[in-house]
Amino acid sequence: MRTLVLAAAFALVATPALAQEAPAPADVERPSDTHNWTRSQNNRVGLEVDLFSSSQKGRVFGETFEFSSLGLPITPVLQLELIENLYLDVEIPLGYGSVSNNGDSTGGFVFGNPTLGAHYAAALSDSLTFHVGGTVSIPTIHDPDEEQGIAASFSAITRAQYDIYRFIPESIGVRARGGVEVRILPYLYYRGDIAPTVFIPTGDDEAEILIDQGNEIEARSEGGFGGGLRFQASFLLTDDDLVQTALEPFVSYEPKPSGLYARLGMLIALDETLGFGFDEGKVLSGRLGIGYKW
Repeated sequence: MRTLVLAAAFALVATPALAQEAPAPADVERPSDTHNWTRSQNNRVGLEVDLFSSSQKGRVFGETFEFSSLGLPITPVLQLELIENLYLDVEIPLGYGSVSNNGDSTGGFVFGNPTLGAHYAAALSDSLTFHVGGTVSIPTIHDPDEEQGIAASFSAITRAQYDIYRFIPESIGVRARGGVEVRILPYLYYRGDIAPTVFIPTGDDEAEILIDQGNEIEARSEGGFGGGLRFQASFLLTDDDLVQTALEPFVSYEPKPSGLYARLGMLIALDETLGFGFDEGKVLSGRLGIGYKW
């Protein structure tokens, strides 16, 4: 079978003698920016790009072979507030994949499963927020040919089984999702999320169940530079391989008040069947996320 704090409040103190408000310090955030440190509570448009490449050599029956593979999914994403605290979620994945055996290469592109959904996000305090929602993935990969199958397969494994609803063929992915975001210190954040997914087949296959769970901690300077570590696990409840874990160190940049954001990470599959990521032929992927939030 086939992976979630800066808030500040300020007061304008009235001076009775002058009957006017004192100006707020220039470097203090306005109330509208109170929860701008969260991912779940702002509008954003972005692009997620993952790159997986591996190669291995060996000998079979006295002959040397060299096998290499490549996965390159590219996914535009949108998060847009419809009404207060309720957000629309959109993902439009496109994948490229190829395999090469002793120089003979085969590969191509595949249009992945567009995903639509919504989530409710709200603050419990200045340092704690939560979100809950769901998505449905529209199946677009039907009876794929060899090139489409290769593209879908290697695009799906770039995140070590996480978010595979984007490229699963002949299946409707129905996903519930929820999580919390915590401002531990002024420049230290924790994010946790969980997403049970049921894959409803459009053909003769049986339904499958997967649970994605991710945890990450990030430190970010006042200038917007940051970095952290993410640990994720995909629990494959209807497969013999019950769990696939991965670790991702990353760096980030979110300069204020521009609204731009960028994140670059290296995802390392930890256990079988896709890991250990630094071993030959296993999953070691580069991850890039860029975009604009408001």
